[in-house]
Order: sequence, then structure tokens, then C-alpha cells
Amino acid sequence: MAVFDNFYEKLRNIVSPGDEIIENSEAKPTLKPESTITKNPTPQLVEGVDFYWEGPYMVLTAKYLFNRGYCCESGCRHCPYGFNRKSQNKS
Repeated sequence: MAVFDNFYEKLRNIVSPGDEIIENSEAKPTLKPESTITKNPTPQLVEGVDFYWEGPYMVLTAKYLFNRGYCCESGCRHCPYGFNRKSQNKS
């Protein structure tokens, strides 16, 4: 029960409705000007490594799909995650 007692003790210390809140101007975060914020550029795909062309269609390679980090469940030809749209529709 000691764990729950500690939880409820912490819960009692939370600000309740009607409590006076004093703002501390020194604690406010400072925002950087937008010009100093660096934006991550979109990585460029490399033909033959990340994709190849089959007629008018771009086919993503297993290497690219694996490095992306997740399965989109679109039935990609080289899906490294083992997703197969045909077997999913049989259920």
C-alpha cells in the first residue's frame, strides 16, 4: 500500500481549481528567431539504390522500405516486412 500512499500524496500536491498561480517571468522559455531554426532537408532518393523505374512506375527497393522503418501495408513489391495484400484479403 505504500506505493498508493505515495501516489495519493503526490496527487494532493497538484494545483487545485481556485488555487492562486503566480507566474515567474524568469521561467518562461525564450523562443529562437525563425531564421536561426534549422529545418531538416528532405533526404534525396538515389536511383538504383532507393528505387528503380519500371516503365512509368517508380518501384521502391527493399533497402529503402526497410530504412523507412515501417510497413505502409500497400502491398509494395519488395516489402521487407512480409506484408502480402493478397493473403490479407482472404480473411
